[in-house]
Amino acid sequence: MTSLSNTGFVHIAITIIITKPSVQNFLVTSLTALLCALGSIAHSQEVADSLALDSTSVSADSISLDSVAIESSLATEEPKESFVTSELKFVNYLISNEQYDDALFVLYKLENGQETATKEQLDSVHYYKGWIHYFKQYFELAVSSFERVDSASSVHSQAMFYLAFCHLYEDRLDDAQNALERVRPGDNEMVSEFKAFQLAGLALLQRDFETYEKHALQLTGKHYLFAAEETELKVNAEKLMKYKKKSAFLAALLSAALPGLGKFYTGYKGTPFGTMFITLPLMAVAIEVAIIAGVVSIPFLIAGGVAGAFYFGNIWGSALSVTAKQREDYAQIDYNVKYDLHVALRRVFE
Repeated sequence: MTSLSNTGFVHIAITIIITKPSVQNFLVTSLTALLCALGSIAHSQEVADSLALDSTSVSADSISLDSVAIESSLATEEPKESFVTSELKFVNYLISNEQYDDALFVLYKLENGQETATKEQLDSVHYYKGWIHYFKQYFELAVSSFERVDSASSVHSQAMFYLAFCHLYEDRLDDAQNALERVRPGDNEMVSEFKAFQLAGLALLQRDFETYEKHALQLTGKHYLFAAEETELKVNAEKLMKYKKKSAFLAALLSAALPGLGKFYTGYKGTPFGTMFITLPLMAVAIEVAIIAGVVSIPFLIAGGVAGAFYFGNIWGSALSVTAKQREDYAQIDYNVKYDLHVALRRVFE
């Protein structure tokens, strides 16, 4: 019964829709409005989703920009390298490229300029100036600059080593010793041994063998930078301590017996032949003239006078050659000692 009623109701509704145009218009209008509403809702959802994505993107970009800004801020807050430090690095570069005059120009500007430098920086300026003057062999200027390096400076020890060598080069051995005594190696074993090495070499130059022996006890030879020079120093020390001066009287006596022989005894190898080849022929000529013309003749007086001058000059020269040869031998050994001290100095601090 209910099923029939529902069917009849549907039949009546369809009949009304078909026969009534006004009802048709109402239904079309209602469906159109419903479709528009549904479309509007869908569009609104898309806009909302889009806005949500944009918001997330903006937030991420903001975080990224803030991070960059913080890093930039921290970078600007880091202490900048001072002008003086930068210039000292530039001086080191100039020195390494052997542009010494340009380096001196920069150093004088730093020393006399308006830029404020720390005590350590000024000590570096004095040290660099001293080193350049030392390298160019302006030793008095080098001494003046090295003396201005403060004892508390990190470059004080090497400044004193270079100062000592400048004095040594000028044969101011006492001043060189005073400079070396001012070196404070502290716990640095290599610097301590290097100081002993320099003092030992200086003692040899002063012919103070007792002091040399005291410092030589500290020379272990285990520091490769100057181990070879330590060995050479010991060789030169042995030569000096075993050196025996020849007898001037014996040298003269030998040359009287045979011209030039005294100089062989002294240690000369070439000059005795010159003396021999000049004096002996002159003596032979004088003897021949004496036989032919007589010892009271003018020819003999001339020939004998010349031969006698060379002969007695040969004797006197042989006697003096003993002292001359000793000076030459000492000078050669001193040169070797200074050379070894210098090479080791350059190798250790450069």
